[in-house]
Amino acid sequence: MCCVEMKKLLIATSMSLPLLLLAAWQAFFSPNIEFLRPSLTAAWIVHPALPTSGFFETEYHSPDVVFRRHFEIEAPAGSFAVRVTTLGVAAVELNGRKLASNETGESRNWKFGREFELGPFLKHGSNVLSVRVAYENGPPALLLEAGGRLGGTLETDDRWRAALEEDRGRGAPAAVVMRDEAFLAGKQNFLRRSAYFPLYALTLGLLALLIVYALVPVRFKPWLEHAPESSQPSTFLGRHALAAIIFTLVAISQLRNAIHFDWQSGMADATSHLGYALYVLQTWQVPFPQEASQAYHPPLFYFLAASVGAVAEAAQRGFLIPKSIQLLNATFGLLNILCSWLLLNKLFPNNVSARNLGFSVAAFLPVGFYVNPNITNEVLSGSLVSLAIYLSCVFLFGRSLNWKSALGIGFVCGLCLLSKYTGLFVFVSIASLLALRTLSEADSDVRLRTAGVLALFLAVVVAISGWFYLRNFVHYGDPFIGNWDSASGFRYEQPPGYRPASFYVDFGSLFWHIPERVRWSGFWEAIYGSLWMDVPGYLVAPESRGRDSLGSVILWLALLPSVGIVVGFLSACRHLLQREWNHPFFIAVTTSFWTLMSVMLFTLETPYYSTAKAVFLLSLIPAIAAFAGLGLDGMCRRLGRLRFLLYANLAGLYGSILYLFSVR
Repeated sequence: MCCVEMKKLLIATSMSLPLLLLAAWQAFFSPNIEFLRPSLTAAWIVHPALPTSGFFETEYHSPDVVFRRHFEIEAPAGSFAVRVTTLGVAAVELNGRKLASNETGESRNWKFGREFELGPFLKHGSNVLSVRVAYENGPPALLLEAGGRLGGTLETDDRWRAALEEDRGRGAPAAVVMRDEAFLAGKQNFLRRSAYFPLYALTLGLLALLIVYALVPVRFKPWLEHAPESSQPSTFLGRHALAAIIFTLVAISQLRNAIHFDWQSGMADATSHLGYALYVLQTWQVPFPQEASQAYHPPLFYFLAASVGAVAEAAQRGFLIPKSIQLLNATFGLLNILCSWLLLNKLFPNNVSARNLGFSVAAFLPVGFYVNPNITNEVLSGSLVSLAIYLSCVFLFGRSLNWKSALGIGFVCGLCLLSKYTGLFVFVSIASLLALRTLSEADSDVRLRTAGVLALFLAVVVAISGWFYLRNFVHYGDPFIGNWDSASGFRYEQPPGYRPASFYVDFGSLFWHIPERVRWSGFWEAIYGSLWMDVPGYLVAPESRGRDSLGSVILWLALLPSVGIVVGFLSACRHLLQREWNHPFFIAVTTSFWTLMSVMLFTLETPYYSTAKAVFLLSLIPAIAAFAGLGLDGMCRRLGRLRFLLYANLAGLYGSILYLFSVR
């Protein structure tokens, strides 16, 4: 690789470092982030069933928890030090003697822990080590690490006991974080409870074998090396008929859902979103964040909703305002799917298989089905970002840059930033692409023209949306203020209230448990589960018939297309790094990476069960379609004659989704 290409690669790769470094700093150093650092020897423990009343209140105070460990030693140690790290303020006692406490207001970062010397206070025979932890913002947690001959005895695990301070008894066995808490227990799905579970497990194993076989390169399958390539349809109808059928089915289903679905039984914050729109309808002004729980959102969706409401009021049909907004959202959701098809045609003009496979995944994603009929700003935001991704791939590649391109893309990106904060990432992606082109261009005239396009693009975006973020910064010192910030006038807590390292690495338990458990069990499980199933219950209520059984089957069948999406993403990254970085994949890859990283950072900042969900990824549906098309098409080629099994899997998945996500 030449020096110029190495320079481009270095610049492009370094674009991911700021978010990665920010995530690492917040997790391991920031005392405001409730991340429980990993330990090689001990486990974080909490009370197994801490009362959760008040977790949705403006003010919440957790009861203190007393952790105790009874142990015996034959001979006291001369010196024995332990390191105690607590989420909260700790008071340590050994055999009734208070050793130390950081309750005096010492300005010490809790993540570094404190060392205590136990040796002088140990006695022959029975000993009791007690740690009382007080944390007003959430569940108290304890990690005790020790070495030497007592290390395996005292280090925190389920041999410790936990009791609320007001309890008179010895309490209950402490819960190892993300393993023993009450909200994770007893939530096996019907497949795991069934007497036929071994057969179901065998089926999942066969599906996994099929996926593995589809990932093995063709060069290791000599019987496929000379297999003929599938022919491509030559007529317009042949190239687009399947996509038209899929779009028609999905459009009918989603519009029907919007008509028949009762918005009040959907999203918990739908009333607040409607209230924002009605406020705009009455005043035609943008509220400040402290005026309502959802008033921190950028105002575009609410002005559009208010306009629809004004039409309904003019027709003396004010009672139809919520239903009109639902239909508006369903229309925007279909626009999102349409942008996916247009992007696929741009990326794969001569590959009908990749287009159809990618489009089918985008069209049948359950996250679109269960969000689109609700009253929320997520759908408009996702559709505008999708449109920006498509337009950037059209106007920034395959044609010369000009001021019209900058105006058009800048206008859409400005609207993205006026619809939701997640519009920031497609804007940064496009700006980064233009900046990289400017820095790497050898021709001075082309470099100057590219810099001019970049400047005009930035100016248009700032002119459209800059006022809103400047207002936030002036009043609150934060352009991206939300109702999770105390400056907004709101304050709420939700369980679990902490994030261990295992939350971001574990995956797999969702195949044996009910769908809603994924909100607690892990980040990737939450993203996967809410992408393919209505985990929050926005459309398919938890008590709905077939939700548990059919939802679990959907999560199983979705494993194959999900692997295809991941394979496609990695293939796109490899294309950018090894072949050509200046490619439409750049927009899809970088927007996806930054959006997903932002969701991960958000779950660190607000460690609640409601923050880890794929609803925030609606804007990535075209990118998901591109990655799915790329990955699944490659898997089909590596399956050879067995590709019919992949098609059968997708057909069963899509049929199940259409049935479960239809309002009846």
